[in-house]
Amino acid sequence: MGVTDTPCGELIQCDGDVGSVSGKGDYCDSDFNVLTYSVPQGASSVGFQVHDGSFTGRGTDDCTLTNPGGALGGCWASNPATPCQHCEYVYTIPESCKGGGTSPACPVPDQCPPDADLTAAGVPDMACSKCKSDSACLKEPEEDYYADTPLATRNVLTGLGCIAKPAGPQTDNTWLDGTYFEQANPAAPELGLQKWALYPTTDGSNLREFLINSAPGDDTAVACYKDDTYAAVDHYLYIKRIATDPKDDCPNCHHFNTFTVTKPKECVCGSATAWAFPSLRDFDKNLAQYTDLNSTSEIMLPSPYADGSMFWTARPEMNPNGNTITAWGGFFRVAAVEDTNALGTKGYVMGRLKLSFESNDGQVSLMGFYSPGAGAKVTSAVLQVYQSFVPPPSLTPGMFQRFDALDTIVTPTDPLNYGDTFSVTQVNLGDIKNGKNVIAKVPTNGLAGQPADKRGVYFAVHMSVNGGFCDADKPYNVWPDPVPAP
Repeated sequence: MGVTDTPCGELIQCDGDVGSVSGKGDYCDSDFNVLTYSVPQGASSVGFQVHDGSFTGRGTDDCTLTNPGGALGGCWASNPATPCQHCEYVYTIPESCKGGGTSPACPVPDQCPPDADLTAAGVPDMACSKCKSDSACLKEPEEDYYADTPLATRNVLTGLGCIAKPAGPQTDNTWLDGTYFEQANPAAPELGLQKWALYPTTDGSNLREFLINSAPGDDTAVACYKDDTYAAVDHYLYIKRIATDPKDDCPNCHHFNTFTVTKPKECVCGSATAWAFPSLRDFDKNLAQYTDLNSTSEIMLPSPYADGSMFWTARPEMNPNGNTITAWGGFFRVAAVEDTNALGTKGYVMGRLKLSFESNDGQVSLMGFYSPGAGAKVTSAVLQVYQSFVPPPSLTPGMFQRFDALDTIVTPTDPLNYGDTFSVTQVNLGDIKNGKNVIAKVPTNGLAGQPADKRGVYFAVHMSVNGGFCDADKPYNVWPDPVPAP
């Protein structure tokens, strides 16, 4: 029987016979009594992989993150056609062995760095990805551990749940320049120099180089795959070097913050347009009002909108087949306009809008753009707002600017984000022209000049989805009421 290192820890000392499988790990053979393992900082357990003596082509490959402990709950045969049996025994590390120490706590941020930093490090599609800060710092367990321990990089990746693709060896078991480094194994120095795989980073370097030589503030990223076929990326690991507290027990050890970046199913990549709509979650599907949403005529919106004073008219649009009317976009009418009369925090797929009128005459309004729930993510490079005392003669967003004055200019370099506000500071009255053509006549006395059955302020909001969008962790239209917008 033999015991070798596993993804849970690294064998660094054995009082029996020692062997090694190049690039995979060392093993302690028969007649041993004491094993010494090195485990990642903060680890709560260490795995012991037991074999019957055959290591050919396997090494530490049998017990992986995708098959912890094996298919049979610990003991298993990786290839039933061969007699070689493998067993993974997981040993829980007692608290008394972890060491209390007096080192100050390593700071863990409660939010991720800006998307621009992750993009610069080589993480793709940040507009439609979610980032989460890992719960603990990555701390070098002892000085020069990353340089002196051949499997240190692999241990870091395994401890962080990342199945990274090694640069080598090739399928014919040869090594290409730049895919490996040579180093003797401290556990078996008599075997001389051995080749060890490097793990590429998204910026074209490798993780070992970064762990050893990075300075505080440096960052990098690694692609983490779904399994060891390396056919599909599961997520990205973003790593940022931070300064080590001089009062730390190991002041020369390197410390890092780590972040996991995923592209979950609720995220969609690509640019699109977005309109302000009533929220489907405010309609009872058994009521006629829900069916009325298919109409392109004006309908009254039910509670929790202001009863009898909120209306919606959908913008008709032909389906690609050319014979079915659908709706994409539309406009609201607020019949009762009062100071700070709020539309409320009703939901829209990419966000929530809160509208308040800043004057009784309906000339000035303030809108806030809020997240629909935890985990949602979007930026908008286009903002167009229609506010007037007549229905929009056209729902072409480029025409909106002829009807009012908007105080906010949104661009790709200065996008609209959750928490931002914008205001209509004036509604244009009288003849509204497109060139020489009069396209609408807005009552010069505003609300007072409207027909009684059409009285109110009409408004529509159009935005862009700038490169991608992530829905809330619990989609707005199905989860319970969120905390109201400020």
